[in-house]
Amino acid sequence: MFFLLYWELFFTALAYVLVRLCLKLKESPYVIMIYFPLFTVPLSLPFTLLSWSTPTFTNWIYLFMIGLFTQLGQTFLTFGYRVLPAGKAATMSYIQVPLAALGGLFIFHENISFNFILGSLLIFIAILFVIKKS
Repeated sequence: MFFLLYWELFFTALAYVLVRLCLKLKESPYVIMIYFPLFTVPLSLPFTLLSWSTPTFTNWIYLFMIGLFTQLGQTFLTFGYRVLPAGKAATMSYIQVPLAALGGLFIFHENISFNFILGSLLIFIAILFVIKKS
């Protein structure tokens, strides 16, 4: 399991650095954003077809919202890399975890443990240190 986590972290970091490099080479952010679905859709399609189950109407709404907010997040992230170096922008991406948990709390009524709250506070403190250091 840890092996997969390291590969995920490696490819995430590689993607951040490559986006920043493409922006330095004056590539349009819109071109950069189109490469993600052009790469992931063909790779994930066989796995999707092997385990397909038809979504309900509610699931289609959730899928639409996931797609919409993912695209908005990718847009802001890509344009953000124009302003910040990859290392600082990647540090800011750690805020996703606490925000996703808050979304789960308010939308899906999930429980949040004390350890998670403590970890989220540590993330926010670390981000504040990074911001103040700059």
